[in-house]
Amino acid sequence: MRAEFERVLRYDPNHFYHDDLAETNSPVYFRDFMETASRHGLQYLAEADFFEMHAPPWPEAPDAPRLPGPENLIEYEQYLDFLRCRRFRQTLLCHGDVGLDRAPRPDGLMRLHLASQLRPASEAPDLGHGKVERFTGPKESEIETDFPAAKAALAILWEIWPSSLAFDELLLRARSRAAAGQTDGDDRPEQIARELAEMLLKLYAANMIELTASGARFTIEVSERPRPAGWCGRSLRAGEWL
Repeated sequence: MRAEFERVLRYDPNHFYHDDLAETNSPVYFRDFMETASRHGLQYLAEADFFEMHAPPWPEAPDAPRLPGPENLIEYEQYLDFLRCRRFRQTLLCHGDVGLDRAPRPDGLMRLHLASQLRPASEAPDLGHGKVERFTGPKESEIETDFPAAKAALAILWEIWPSSLAFDELLLRARSRAAAGQTDGDDRPEQIARELAEMLLKLYAANMIELTASGARFTIEVSERPRPAGWCGRSLRAGEWL
């Protein structure tokens, strides 16, 4: 309650007027929203931000209250709203007759592009076996790992941020960098690829990396004769203000 009071005191007057005091402002519980959606032939798909679908740290004491399991998805999501004090959702719906496979798998990640703001804590991360390195990101997020391919992959993603790499290209570069200076060879490429994909999937669930279906269509290096993005160029030629 104290945090809510302080939030209201800092609230922008425009937001307060147009949101809280708006003529149309009818907040509902998520379960009631989904009940209405189901009557119209729709079902819950996911949240636009995947990490929002995971519960925050929860006590493991025997007397701690139990969260509903993910098999009771609507009830589970409703309790996440309570735990997070979540006021705003970005819920995605789809037709009720669509078959859904909700289990995220490493194989799916291998078809995507990745980007990350995780930054090595040391200027020259040791990519050797058994050497733990720490990576930090926005909002005080951090991870420690001794997995050579993962350390190399995260270092590479930081170097090219905000650009992205396809998983296959990232794996190729990471294995090459991790192998540099190593005395033992790497004779298990398929296992390393899967272990790396599994770890990156966990980082995605923790909001530490970004996944996209296609690569970022921009460059982080200014050429001798730079060109604006396509829609910007068309607007400029048409004399339109952006």
